[in-house]
Amino acid sequence: MGTKFERLLGHYFVKFPNNDCFEFYDGNYISVCSKEVPNEPGVYIIYGCRKEKREVIYIGKGGTIYTDGIFTEQGLKKRINNTRKHDEDAQTYYTKLIADSGYDKLVFRWFVTFDSKAKTIPAYAEARLLQAFFDDNDKLPEENAGF
Repeated sequence: MGTKFERLLGHYFVKFPNNDCFEFYDGNYISVCSKEVPNEPGVYIIYGCRKEKREVIYIGKGGTIYTDGIFTEQGLKKRINNTRKHDEDAQTYYTKLIADSGYDKLVFRWFVTFDSKAKTIPAYAEARLLQAFFDDNDKLPEENAGF
């Protein structure tokens, strides 16, 4: 049956068909790995992978909506490639994350939540995923800590 988080995520991949994933290894360039990610409003999940095991380490969103219904320019692609904690550039951050945590790779799963077919505000979808993860684990993903 899966966890609450897995069930919700499965539902989102059906509800939001504009979705995909990519892998990031030490030595890759995040801008190259994420080149197919649209710069549309949506949610992304980062998994840290060791051998055949993977764990959710971050749940985030790209795209903030203003009161007039217009989104910021920072959709999924720009958010994934933008600065991270402590104003560190994305390339350095992801490379250090792999090295410091002993991951073999990072896997990024993303889906567009707001387009001509779906009208879900990314912050809402992100919050539901964070809540489901918390309900299953009694904590947030490690890289969401402090946000």
